[in-house]
Amino acid sequence: MLTSNSTDFLLESEGALRVYVHSSWWIGNTDDQKALADLSRGKSTLSYLISNSSEFAAIVHGHEPKYSLIYFDGRDAVELATFDGDTVNWI
Repeated sequence: MLTSNSTDFLLESEGALRVYVHSSWWIGNTDDQKALADLSRGKSTLSYLISNSSEFAAIVHGHEPKYSLIYFDGRDAVELATFDGDTVNWI
């Protein structure tokens, strides 16, 4: 797993690139608008890493990113939502 800009990247065995974006808000204060802003940060981080690291780009090439919003308190993480395009699917 690689973490950059509060975003975790993990290659799953079935070939997907899991992108876990850390919520910038406490669980009770998260809503669709805030989740989409965090998703934008996650997508920008992925683009940045691909553009600036040929090794990272080679590793993730051909792997479809699947985005999730998580809340991480420094010890434990909870998945809050998945994204289907710009649709937030709350868990």
